[in-house]
Amino acid sequence: MKFLWFVTLIIGLKSVCAQDFSSELQSMVDAENTFAKYSKEKNTRDAFLSYLTDSTVLFDQNGPVKGKNSWVQRSPNNSLLFWYPEFVGISKNGDLGFSTGPWEWSPTKETPKPEAHGYYATIWQKYPEGWKMALDIGANTPGPGLKTIGLHASNPQTIKNKELAKIVKEVLLALDKNYSDKLVRETAGFLPDHFSRDGLIIRTGSFPDYYPFKNLSDKEKKLKFSPMDGDIASSKDLGYVYGRVEYDSVKDGIVSLVNASFLRVWKIENGEWKIVLDVVGAEN
Repeated sequence: MKFLWFVTLIIGLKSVCAQDFSSELQSMVDAENTFAKYSKEKNTRDAFLSYLTDSTVLFDQNGPVKGKNSWVQRSPNNSLLFWYPEFVGISKNGDLGFSTGPWEWSPTKETPKPEAHGYYATIWQKYPEGWKMALDIGANTPGPGLKTIGLHASNPQTIKNKELAKIVKEVLLALDKNYSDKLVRETAGFLPDHFSRDGLIIRTGSFPDYYPFKNLSDKEKKLKFSPMDGDIASSKDLGYVYGRVEYDSVKDGIVSLVNASFLRVWKIENGEWKIVLDVVGAEN
């Protein structure tokens, strides 16, 4: 019944929000929902193979890996991974977008109650044959979300400064590194002033937190980010950076170093680059 409720929710959200979304953004949301439906009704392995490419960036315990080979080597099974988009955005020219929302996993489709919960984040890229995943990362949460936030979007604003239109991937990577270095200098986990007013932070072990981040403390974890790569839309108004991150974890008085992966999505807002999505997941 719970999964039936999810499907009903998705249909309702689509009908409410479709008139507010551009056709390009709605087509990306439709691709996400079709992807999730395939996973629920068929199997997760074949669902992923339908939307992966040879260059899709995925994450395991050792960090980012490129390509769909890890899914090719899996066998279809009766487990159930289901999700739906809650927060989305797309570049002005409609060739790059992001989506994020809750996921649930059960060892079998007949299991009455999901055994794992979390949030996913996907970067979508438009190809002639349709939307494909450019990157996909997930984070665990302590349990199911306490409430459901309706499907909503945060898209880049029109670029007024012509200099911003000259941004290339390398400039975005440098911007992200400067931000990462600033976090170290200020011993902070995030800096709210660098975020969009629509911004969302996702951290493994915590529930997602929207701006102004009332649930997460910027001093909660001292994160050391190491950007590795990323990409930017051809309209130069939306881009993403991914890499590795490390921090200390304390359990039973014992401090251990945790290595994980991260994704940050940047967009143009009020003439400046702002973080709209910040994810830490895929821990070792």
